[in-house]
Amino acid sequence: MTQIAQTFCRLCAAYCPIEVELANGRPVKVMGDRSAPLYGGYTCVKGRALPKIHLNPSRLRYSVKRDASGEHRPIATARAIDEIADKISDIIARHGPRSVALYLGNPTLMYPGTAAVGVAFMTAIGSPMLFSSQSIDQPGLVVSQALHGSWHAGRIAAADADAFLIAGGNPVISKQYLSQNPARKLKDRVNDGVKLIVIDPRRTETARRAHVHLQVKPGEDAVVLAGLVRLLIENGKIDESFVAENVVGLADLARALRPFTPEAVAARASIDAEQLREAAAILGNARRAYIGGGTGISMSGHGNLSFYLLLCLQSIRGFWPRAGDDVAGPSVLMPPVERKAQPVGPTPANFGETLRVRGLRQSNAGMPTGGLPEEILTPGEGQVRALICLGNPLACWPDSELALRAMGSLELLITPNVEISATSKLAHYVIATRHVLETPATTQFIEGAKMIHYGYGWDAPYAQYTPALLEPPAGSDLVEDWQIFYRIAKRMNVPLAFCSGTGLSMSKDGAAQRDIDMDVEPTTEQLFDIICANSAVPLAEVRSHLSGKIYEEAQREIAPRNPDCEDRLDVANPDMLDQLASIADDLGAAPCSNDFPFMLIPRRADDVVNSTFRYVPGMHKTAYNPAFLHPDDMSAIHVEGGQLIEISSRYGSVIGVAEADRDLRRGVLSMTHGFGARPGDPDDPRSSGTNINRLLRLDRDFDRITGMPRMSAVPVAIKAIGVA
Repeated sequence: MTQIAQTFCRLCAAYCPIEVELANGRPVKVMGDRSAPLYGGYTCVKGRALPKIHLNPSRLRYSVKRDASGEHRPIATARAIDEIADKISDIIARHGPRSVALYLGNPTLMYPGTAAVGVAFMTAIGSPMLFSSQSIDQPGLVVSQALHGSWHAGRIAAADADAFLIAGGNPVISKQYLSQNPARKLKDRVNDGVKLIVIDPRRTETARRAHVHLQVKPGEDAVVLAGLVRLLIENGKIDESFVAENVVGLADLARALRPFTPEAVAARASIDAEQLREAAAILGNARRAYIGGGTGISMSGHGNLSFYLLLCLQSIRGFWPRAGDDVAGPSVLMPPVERKAQPVGPTPANFGETLRVRGLRQSNAGMPTGGLPEEILTPGEGQVRALICLGNPLACWPDSELALRAMGSLELLITPNVEISATSKLAHYVIATRHVLETPATTQFIEGAKMIHYGYGWDAPYAQYTPALLEPPAGSDLVEDWQIFYRIAKRMNVPLAFCSGTGLSMSKDGAAQRDIDMDVEPTTEQLFDIICANSAVPLAEVRSHLSGKIYEEAQREIAPRNPDCEDRLDVANPDMLDQLASIADDLGAAPCSNDFPFMLIPRRADDVVNSTFRYVPGMHKTAYNPAFLHPDDMSAIHVEGGQLIEISSRYGSVIGVAEADRDLRRGVLSMTHGFGARPGDPDDPRSSGTNINRLLRLDRDFDRITGMPRMSAVPVAIKAIGVA
């Protein structure tokens, strides 16, 4: 029997509405849901691969435990959870709560109840050691908001802009900033007259539609952004009334930017000075511009400064929504919030828990994941000895060898998963979990994420719910990810209560007052009822529209500024101006190193789900991540397409498979993260790809606020080692 079921894809944060064709309880085809608003029936190659992912013959159907010989043996999931709970209790009794850590990676997108229960568990046991991918991917986005301050009313809607600036991002593939049918949306907006500026070393799918593409030398994004802001100030393109009422530090910023003339910037970044002036003219004449930064500017050094300069640009141009405008992304499944047209002043970027290594400290991007391997390996009081890991760090964390040593030294490593990943191979317990089509979900998680990363979610008051479409495979022994935390807590006799910020009702002092029943385990549907309590639109209403809906009744206008508001947006943060000064001291064209003449940059692949589902048959275009080079560079070093090359940095070497890409600028090597074998495993780049994280070091050239090392604009050398 064949049927069509409506749901939404959760493989990335776009959460595209889809239709799944089911035949005898098995998924056979995925299509975009054309009845859903906003998306226009869009789905990507990853979403269309959901049937392959679900029917992967190597999928885990039961939990496994590592025995004394290092082999994984089947174990009943209930027994595994009981053993884990007893071991965690023992570790806490011997070493304290800080010895237990949690890492939240990609699965938190797929299973939206998991993060809430996982955080509640860590709070309940008293451990501050909560890490996530946010402090590795784009921490500068939120750190810069702390240093600059934020606009209480949020951002302008993309539909309200007459200019776009995308720096180091590729929304067509990443779905950030233009999450719903991004290629079509971008094409339509450009055809409607929107002027697009892209800063990127590669002529990406997004850059191909740009009016101005600043094909910057890797690592020089901050220099280019400084040059743009200088031109706006020099040309008098300042929103004087907005700045007078809402901004401080403009004169100091202008002085700090004096060295960044168009000619100096062009020489340093290897771009055309006239193109820089043209980009500044577009931004200077725009009524409203939509501004976004991606992983490119975050990972290539000076990530905090680059995002900070984007905020400075927005503030001096007044590119913020005003009183009477519609709120972009109003609450639907979150509690309603009145947004006001006023600043929220700067706050410290670092606060809370301090790590024992390299002076790293918790920031508003979270605990610095870059310090977690050393926290595991450094003996003494506070050492992390147990890790619950949702994700596959050995494929995505920088400095793979250090990460491998850290994971291998843990007293207890638990990985909930649907597959045996590179990280799971080291785990003491791999808990087999349900797949995405076997679990219900709501869009509340991404709605909440938009409050932190405005490039996700919806500008319209949109929400969707999906029930589980499939039962787990016959004979399997699976749980949902959130149930692992609940059942461990119950075994430990630790009560769980949700923390503030999860969308739950709050007491007058702001503390969460929603406890979870520890006697009778809730269903996932009941869990969502708790998480979505006090939502702007009742969850029951959202459940009745399986294709998703725009809830016009949830739209809100931005309220006027409070008469007594004294906060200001700061465009002259001392730390950021110090970084500008250090760059300005060396604005001459950066020479290429004879030892490492190429620059390695990352790239997103449209058929890859970060570090997951790497071994699903038929899902990927290739089993590996090609080492893309400009054809002229390949000729210069006598390399042909398909040929093996050795790629070396100051810290290590890997083998890649060369491939030509004319969209790259000369001197750039572009590869996708998340591939390759673990250090020490058989290394065949054509079958498993290249682990470029082995070229990186966590404790070198790292950001002092976020702990993130340089992961892009990495100097490398290349030489041929085989024939095509």
